[in-house]
Amino acid sequence: KAKGLSAEDVERIVSERTADVLRVVNQSRMEQEAELIANSPEEALKELEAEGFDEVIVAGGATINSEFAKRGLIDEVIFDVNPSILGEGIPVFAPENFEIKLELVDFERVGKDIIELRYKVKKQ
Repeated sequence: KAKGLSAEDVERIVSERTADVLRVVNQSRMEQEAELIANSPEEALKELEAEGFDEVIVAGGATINSEFAKRGLIDEVIFDVNPSILGEGIPVFAPENFEIKLELVDFERVGKDIIELRYKVKKQ
């Protein structure tokens, strides 16, 4: 989050199944402008830090989540547990060779049947 910005000012950072990171401007408009700002998660974080951001939420798909995880760039993981069981679905992380050790920090009921779990990533 950047100091002094409202939710309307925040730009989304997205990826198209690669480690490239894009900035999508004016997400609410029908048209979207995209500009490549980095070729790796590390570059993206440096660029965002230079712009005044001190926290970043990685809300990507399995590929981008895994790119940040493999590089040890995730400090916290938040899961919302919903009262549904799926036989198939979209994975949170890609099936790659890495392991993240977590420590439960907090949990909270955020809806009638939804629990939010907050984990700190144990750095090794």
